[in-house]
Amino acid sequence: MAQVTQAREQAQAQLTATLQDLQAQQQQLTQLTQARTEVQTQTSAARQALQANEQRAAELDRSVTALSHRLPDIQNQLQQAEQRLASVMEEMATSEQTVVARRQELTDLSRQIENARREATAAHESVAQAAQEMSSRRAELTEVEQRLQQVRNAQASTQTDLANLRSERERLTREQVDFQDKATQQRSELQAQLARATDDLAARNREVAELEGRLQATRQGLADAQSQLAEARQQLATPPTSGNTSGAGAPADAVPMSPETPK
Repeated sequence: MAQVTQAREQAQAQLTATLQDLQAQQQQLTQLTQARTEVQTQTSAARQALQANEQRAAELDRSVTALSHRLPDIQNQLQQAEQRLASVMEEMATSEQTVVARRQELTDLSRQIENARREATAAHESVAQAAQEMSSRRAELTEVEQRLQQVRNAQASTQTDLANLRSERERLTREQVDFQDKATQQRSELQAQLARATDDLAARNREVAELEGRLQATRQGLADAQSQLAEARQQLATPPTSGNTSGAGAPADAVPMSPETPK
Protein backbone atom coordinates (compact mmCIF):
# COMPACT_ATOMS: atom_id res chain seq x y z
CA MET A 1 0.00 0.00 0.00
CA ALA A 2 2.83 2.44 0.84
CA GLN A 3 4.55 1.75 -2.48
CA VAL A 4 1.28 2.30 -4.36
CA THR A 5 0.69 5.62 -2.57
CA GLN A 6 4.28 6.78 -3.19
CA ALA A 7 4.09 5.90 -6.89
CA ARG A 8 0.78 7.76 -7.18
CA GLU A 9 2.27 10.86 -5.50
CA GLN A 10 5.32 10.76 -7.80
CA ALA A 11 3.08 10.53 -10.87
CA GLN A 12 0.97 13.46 -9.67
CA ALA A 13 4.13 15.54 -8.98
CA GLN A 14 5.49 14.84 -12.47
CA LEU A 15 2.13 15.74 -14.02
CA THR A 16 2.01 19.01 -12.03
CA ALA A 17 5.54 19.98 -13.16
CA THR A 18 4.65 19.24 -16.79
CA LEU A 19 1.49 21.37 -16.55
CA GLN A 20 3.50 24.25 -15.03
CA ASP A 21 6.02 24.08 -17.90
CA LEU A 22 3.16 24.09 -20.41
CA GLN A 23 1.61 27.17 -18.75
CA ALA A 24 4.98 28.99 -18.85
CA GLN A 25 5.34 28.17 -22.56
CA GLN A 26 1.81 29.44 -23.22
CA GLN A 27 2.60 32.73 -21.41
CA GLN A 28 5.74 33.15 -23.54
CA LEU A 29 3.66 32.43 -26.68
CA THR A 30 1.17 35.15 -25.64
CA GLN A 31 3.99 37.66 -25.07
CA LEU A 32 5.53 36.87 -28.46
CA THR A 33 2.12 37.25 -30.14
CA GLN A 34 1.74 40.71 -28.56
CA ALA A 35 5.28 41.63 -29.68
CA ARG A 36 4.47 40.50 -33.22
CA THR A 37 1.32 42.69 -33.20
CA GLU A 38 3.36 45.71 -32.08
CA VAL A 39 5.99 45.02 -34.77
CA GLN A 40 3.26 44.78 -37.43
CA THR A 41 1.82 48.12 -36.23
CA GLN A 42 5.26 49.76 -36.42
CA THR A 43 5.77 48.25 -39.89
CA SER A 44 2.48 49.72 -41.11
CA ALA A 45 3.38 53.19 -39.75
CA ALA A 46 6.84 53.00 -41.33
CA ARG A 47 5.31 52.02 -44.68
CA GLN A 48 2.90 54.96 -44.55
CA ALA A 49 5.75 57.35 -43.73
CA LEU A 50 7.78 55.84 -46.58
CA GLN A 51 4.92 56.36 -49.03
CA ALA A 52 4.48 59.99 -47.89
CA ASN A 53 8.22 60.64 -48.29
CA GLU A 54 8.18 59.05 -51.74
CA GLN A 55 5.27 61.28 -52.78
CA ARG A 56 7.04 64.41 -51.51
CA ALA A 57 10.25 63.33 -53.26
CA ALA A 58 8.28 62.89 -56.50
CA GLU A 59 6.77 66.36 -56.10
CA LEU A 60 10.24 67.83 -55.49
CA ASP A 61 11.53 66.03 -58.58
CA ARG A 62 8.72 67.55 -60.64
CA SER A 63 9.42 71.03 -59.21
CA VAL A 64 13.13 70.69 -59.97
CA THR A 65 12.33 69.47 -63.47
CA ALA A 66 10.00 72.42 -64.08
CA LEU A 67 12.60 74.87 -62.80
CA SER A 68 15.25 73.17 -64.91
CA HIS A 69 13.00 73.58 -67.96
CA ARG A 70 12.42 77.26 -67.15
CA LEU A 71 16.10 77.98 -66.52
CA PRO A 72 17.16 77.57 -70.22
CA ASP A 73 14.31 79.90 -71.25
CA ILE A 74 15.47 82.53 -68.76
CA GLN A 75 19.04 82.12 -69.89
CA ASN A 76 17.92 82.45 -73.52
CA GLN A 77 16.01 85.61 -72.63
CA LEU A 78 19.08 86.94 -70.88
CA GLN A 79 21.24 86.20 -73.91
CA GLN A 80 18.70 87.79 -76.21
CA ALA A 81 18.56 90.87 -73.98
CA GLU A 82 22.32 91.09 -73.96
CA GLN A 83 22.36 90.75 -77.72
CA ARG A 84 19.75 93.44 -78.06
CA LEU A 85 21.74 95.63 -75.67
CA ALA A 86 24.79 95.13 -77.79
CA SER A 87 22.87 96.04 -80.93
CA VAL A 88 21.45 99.10 -79.22
CA MET A 89 24.91 100.19 -78.16
CA GLU A 90 26.08 99.81 -81.74
CA GLU A 91 23.12 101.79 -83.00
CA MET A 92 23.85 104.53 -80.42
CA ALA A 93 27.41 104.73 -81.63
CA THR A 94 26.34 105.11 -85.26
CA SER A 95 23.40 107.46 -84.71
CA GLU A 96 23.17 110.24 -82.16
CA GLN A 97 19.72 111.24 -83.27
CA THR A 98 18.13 108.22 -81.71
CA VAL A 99 20.12 108.55 -78.48
CA VAL A 100 17.14 109.50 -76.32
CA ALA A 101 14.97 106.71 -77.66
CA ARG A 102 17.79 104.24 -77.47
CA ARG A 103 18.61 105.32 -73.95
CA GLN A 104 15.02 104.71 -72.96
CA GLU A 105 15.13 101.38 -74.69
CA LEU A 106 18.45 100.71 -73.01
CA THR A 107 16.91 101.54 -69.67
CA ASP A 108 14.01 99.21 -70.37
CA LEU A 109 16.34 96.53 -71.53
CA SER A 110 18.48 97.06 -68.44
CA ARG A 111 15.44 96.65 -66.26
CA GLN A 112 14.46 93.53 -68.19
CA ILE A 113 17.97 92.21 -67.88
CA GLU A 114 17.97 92.95 -64.15
CA ASN A 115 14.61 91.29 -63.76
CA ALA A 116 15.81 88.35 -65.80
CA ARG A 117 18.92 88.12 -63.65
CA ARG A 118 16.83 88.30 -60.51
CA GLU A 119 14.54 85.61 -61.85
CA ALA A 120 17.56 83.50 -62.77
CA THR A 121 19.04 84.01 -59.30
CA ALA A 122 15.71 83.13 -57.69
CA ALA A 123 15.45 80.11 -59.95
CA HIS A 124 18.97 79.03 -58.98
CA GLU A 125 18.13 79.50 -55.30
CA SER A 126 14.88 77.58 -55.72
CA VAL A 127 16.73 74.79 -57.52
CA ALA A 128 19.37 74.74 -54.76
CA GLN A 129 16.70 74.67 -52.05
CA ALA A 130 14.78 71.97 -53.90
CA ALA A 131 17.98 69.95 -54.33
CA GLN A 132 18.82 70.37 -50.64
CA GLU A 133 15.30 69.40 -49.56
CA MET A 134 15.40 66.48 -51.96
CA SER A 135 18.71 65.35 -50.43
CA SER A 136 17.18 65.66 -46.96
CA ARG A 137 14.13 63.69 -48.06
CA ARG A 138 16.36 61.04 -49.57
CA ALA A 139 18.25 60.78 -46.27
CA GLU A 140 14.93 60.48 -44.42
CA LEU A 141 13.82 57.90 -46.96
CA THR A 142 17.05 55.94 -46.40
CA GLU A 143 16.55 56.11 -42.64
CA VAL A 144 12.94 54.95 -42.97
CA GLU A 145 14.05 52.09 -45.21
CA GLN A 146 16.67 51.10 -42.63
CA ARG A 147 14.05 51.21 -39.85
CA LEU A 148 11.70 49.20 -42.06
CA GLN A 149 14.45 46.62 -42.64
CA GLN A 150 15.10 46.45 -38.89
CA VAL A 151 11.39 45.98 -38.25
CA ARG A 152 11.28 43.26 -40.90
CA ASN A 153 14.29 41.53 -39.32
CA ALA A 154 12.65 41.77 -35.89
CA GLN A 155 9.43 40.40 -37.35
CA ALA A 156 11.31 37.51 -38.96
CA SER A 157 13.08 36.78 -35.66
CA THR A 158 9.75 36.94 -33.82
CA GLN A 159 8.17 34.57 -36.32
CA THR A 160 11.12 32.19 -35.90
CA ASP A 161 10.77 32.31 -32.11
CA LEU A 162 7.03 31.82 -32.48
CA ALA A 163 7.57 28.77 -34.70
CA ASN A 164 10.06 27.35 -32.19
CA LEU A 165 7.63 27.92 -29.34
CA ARG A 166 4.85 26.26 -31.30
CA SER A 167 7.09 23.27 -31.94
CA GLU A 168 8.02 23.19 -28.24
CA ARG A 169 4.35 23.41 -27.28
CA GLU A 170 3.49 20.54 -29.64
CA ARG A 171 6.35 18.51 -28.18
CA LEU A 172 5.19 19.23 -24.63
CA THR A 173 1.63 18.35 -25.65
CA ARG A 174 2.81 15.04 -27.07
CA GLU A 175 4.89 14.40 -23.96
CA GLN A 176 1.91 15.28 -21.78
CA VAL A 177 -0.32 12.88 -23.74
CA ASP A 178 2.32 10.14 -23.49
CA PHE A 179 2.79 10.87 -19.81
CA GLN A 180 -0.96 10.76 -19.22
CA ASP A 181 -1.15 7.46 -21.11
CA LYS A 182 1.72 6.08 -19.05
CA ALA A 183 0.18 7.45 -15.87
CA THR A 184 -3.17 5.87 -16.80
CA GLN A 185 -1.44 2.57 -17.54
CA GLN A 186 0.54 2.76 -14.28
CA ARG A 187 -2.65 3.66 -12.43
CA SER A 188 -4.41 0.65 -13.95
CA GLU A 189 -1.47 -1.58 -13.03
CA LEU A 190 -1.36 -0.13 -9.52
CA GLN A 191 -5.10 -0.62 -9.14
CA ALA A 192 -4.71 -4.21 -10.34
CA GLN A 193 -1.86 -4.73 -7.86
CA LEU A 194 -3.96 -3.09 -5.15
CA ALA A 195 -6.85 -5.41 -5.99
CA ARG A 196 -4.57 -8.44 -5.87
CA ALA A 197 -3.06 -7.22 -2.60
CA THR A 198 -6.57 -6.70 -1.21
CA ASP A 199 -7.57 -10.21 -2.27
CA ASP A 200 -4.36 -11.63 -0.74
CA LEU A 201 -5.03 -9.70 2.45
CA ALA A 202 -8.59 -11.03 2.61
CA ALA A 203 -7.31 -14.58 2.08
CA ARG A 204 -4.71 -14.03 4.82
CA ASN A 205 -7.42 -12.72 7.09
CA ARG A 206 -9.51 -15.80 6.41
CA GLU A 207 -6.55 -18.05 7.10
CA VAL A 208 -5.83 -16.18 10.32
CA ALA A 209 -9.47 -16.50 11.36
CA GLU A 210 -9.37 -20.22 10.61
CA LEU A 211 -6.12 -20.64 12.54
CA GLU A 212 -7.59 -18.67 15.44
CA GLY A 213 -10.59 -21.05 15.42
CA ARG A 214 -8.30 -24.06 15.46
CA LEU A 215 -6.23 -22.53 18.27
CA GLN A 216 -9.41 -21.92 20.28
CA ALA A 217 -10.52 -25.52 19.76
CA THR A 218 -7.05 -26.78 20.76
CA ARG A 219 -7.12 -24.64 23.89
CA GLN A 220 -10.58 -25.96 24.76
CA GLY A 221 -9.36 -29.58 24.26
CA LEU A 222 -6.30 -28.86 26.41
CA ALA A 223 -8.53 -27.42 29.15
CA ASP A 224 -10.76 -30.52 29.02
CA ALA A 225 -7.70 -32.81 29.16
CA GLN A 226 -6.32 -30.91 32.15
CA SER A 227 -9.68 -31.21 33.92
CA GLN A 228 -9.74 -34.96 33.28
CA LEU A 229 -6.13 -35.25 34.52
CA ALA A 230 -6.99 -33.35 37.71
CA GLU A 231 -9.95 -35.67 38.36
CA ALA A 232 -7.79 -38.74 37.75
CA ARG A 233 -5.12 -37.51 40.16
CA GLN A 234 -7.77 -36.78 42.76
CA GLN A 235 -9.16 -40.27 42.39
CA LEU A 236 -5.66 -41.78 42.74
CA ALA A 237 -4.89 -39.71 45.81
CA THR A 238 -8.10 -40.81 47.63
CA PRO A 239 -7.68 -44.30 49.43
CA PRO A 240 -10.38 -46.95 48.79
CA THR A 241 -13.11 -47.16 51.47
CA SER A 242 -13.90 -50.92 51.14
CA GLY A 243 -11.98 -54.13 50.55
CA ASN A 244 -10.11 -56.90 52.46
CA THR A 245 -6.72 -56.80 54.09
CA SER A 246 -5.01 -58.42 51.17
CA GLY A 247 -6.31 -55.76 49.00
CA ALA A 248 -5.03 -53.16 51.42
CA GLY A 249 -1.55 -54.68 51.51
CA ALA A 250 -1.07 -54.78 47.81
CA PRO A 251 2.34 -53.66 46.62
CA ALA A 252 2.87 -50.08 45.63
CA ASP A 253 3.73 -51.00 42.08
CA ALA A 254 0.17 -52.21 41.54
CA VAL A 255 -1.03 -48.57 41.57
CA PRO A 256 -1.78 -47.52 37.96
CA MET A 257 0.51 -44.96 36.37
CA SER A 258 -0.85 -41.51 35.88
CA PRO A 259 -1.49 -40.76 32.22
CA GLU A 260 0.95 -38.52 30.43
CA THR A 261 -0.04 -34.93 30.34
CA PRO A 262 -1.09 -34.09 26.82
CA LYS A 263 0.92 -31.44 25.14
